[in-house]
Amino acid sequence: MFLGIELGDSGDQDPNVALTAAVSQAPAGATVRLAAAASDDFGVDSVSFFREEAQGAVLLATDGAAPYEIDTVIPASAAGTVWRYFARAVDGAGQSSNSAPIAITVR
Repeated sequence: MFLGIELGDSGDQDPNVALTAAVSQAPAGATVRLAAAASDDFGVDSVSFFREEAQGAVLLATDGAAPYEIDTVIPASAAGTVWRYFARAVDGAGQSSNSAPIAITVR
């Protein structure tokens, strides 16, 4: 009989997450829907949405239930400016994964 604590790989996988946007171009001030598809072998607790800026990633919102999506406003900026967004999924064990970034160009 084993009565100890086993350390090491529990077999739990990091969550998977992919981000999509309703459009790839939009005028500044437009509202754009971001949607994430997330999955995990033990369940997804939440998905957070971020915009990449010069100072780093800015948290836009967190959604705790599927479907994981938010509406966000494209910041005031010149035509041709490219804004990048990504999603982060977190599972019940606290493991997280980021999606590949997507780009929305201001037109």
